[in-house]
Amino acid sequence: MASVLTILLPVFGLIALGYGMACTRLFTREGVRGFGNFVYYLALPALLFRGAAIDQAGAGGDPRVLAAYFLGAVALFALGMLIGRWRFGLDLKAQGVLAINVSFGNTVQLGLPLMLAAFGPAALAPMTLIIALHSMVLLTLATLVIELGRGGSGELGRSLHATARALLTNPIIGAIVLGFCWRSTGWPLPRAIVDFVELLAAAASPSALFALGAALAQFRLGSGAGETVVIVALKLLLQPTVVWLLGRALGLAPLDLAVATVAAALPIGLNAFIVAQRYGVYVDRSAGAVVLSNIVSVATLAAVLAAFAG
Repeated sequence: MASVLTILLPVFGLIALGYGMACTRLFTREGVRGFGNFVYYLALPALLFRGAAIDQAGAGGDPRVLAAYFLGAVALFALGMLIGRWRFGLDLKAQGVLAINVSFGNTVQLGLPLMLAAFGPAALAPMTLIIALHSMVLLTLATLVIELGRGGSGELGRSLHATARALLTNPIIGAIVLGFCWRSTGWPLPRAIVDFVELLAAAASPSALFALGAALAQFRLGSGAGETVVIVALKLLLQPTVVWLLGRALGLAPLDLAVATVAAALPIGLNAFIVAQRYGVYVDRSAGAVVLSNIVSVATLAAVLAAFAG
């Protein structure tokens, strides 16, 4: 347990530091946005590019990791819709937002730093595979459901086009694709470029955690506590259980199984709230679920990591 705390305390300590700074006059909303842009457009892409193009530990990756993780995520998405309809009486639009909340984890800002701290550079290979398809699969699925709920085929086409454009211009996905393309050539990178990427990549983990904490300071727990608790329980407890069972059934290697399960146990990603805000649907409960899941995940991630440490 001491080793687990050694991993989690610095990680969540940086998140708490970012949260605290964002609550002062030293870090304005514009400052939070600007720092977040540095992390999203430069630091994290450099880390992922390094993993895909330079690090030997980032090479390869078992595609069964994708099967275990995304079968679990899609199963939770479908379950979230069912619970939204039959338990909470939500319409199709709100069901789609609830479903993305119970299935979409913070794989980049929190997931990458946590995997590196817990499992080292070897975790980059399976984690990069998950990140490469994470937004593509789940955000597209949520867009389909919500647009169907809105009832406009023209709107559906425009929304899917906008989603596809956003994914194609996503710096995270672009860095992964560029990294694997460069690796496939077999050409070495010039030393100056390697050093430049290393400097940016070194800033990625602490900066991403600090930026996450600063962003969370803008959210508040809202109404609908019962629904929020159900969402968080599904995301933090059921999803990792389902992914672990699928990973065991598929015969994943111990490291791959650990990465897939911990990735499934991550708190709700900020993109889930962005979807709710974009459509003006289920916004308060989505914001509350993001905040609560990040608080509760301190305990649940400790339990998951302790299980694999044992």
